[in-house]
Amino acid sequence: MGLTLQAAAERDDQALFQSSQLHYLGVVRIPLSAIAHGRAWLDNQRTISRHKVTKLKKIFNKEGCRRWDAKNHISALVDDSVFHEALRRSAVDASSIRSNGTGTIPKLELNSGIQVYCLQGRHRIAAATEFLNGDDCWWTVKLFQLGTLCNNHDDELDG
Repeated sequence: MGLTLQAAAERDDQALFQSSQLHYLGVVRIPLSAIAHGRAWLDNQRTISRHKVTKLKKIFNKEGCRRWDAKNHISALVDDSVFHEALRRSAVDASSIRSNGTGTIPKLELNSGIQVYCLQGRHRIAAATEFLNGDDCWWTVKLFQLGTLCNNHDDELDG
């Protein structure tokens, strides 16, 4: 007997979760300038809504950005060589960002012109870019390895 639609959806969700866990690198703080709003491998990029950005800036002004709160972290993809170079430059150990049990989130320094690819949270990053300034221009990012994850699950990751 074949899978029901619900069972098939559950199987697909579980496969995506397992794949994402295999490619999960950890949580870091990344400069806003190093977070690309789009995904280079997609042509149909949605535009940023000015209304949403303005609304988020009002929230930031009233409540703060709350970048440390896990529900406000964004997910992004990073090339493996870029990730390892950033770890080296930042003197950060890969295992420390994966476990992140200490309550501190290290800041990764990327080479000039290098970016990670934002999977969601583009409006949040656009609002933060306009709201924050100076050394405070960073966001908390859950990093995933670029490559197999995006190649196998482009549609699911696009949301």
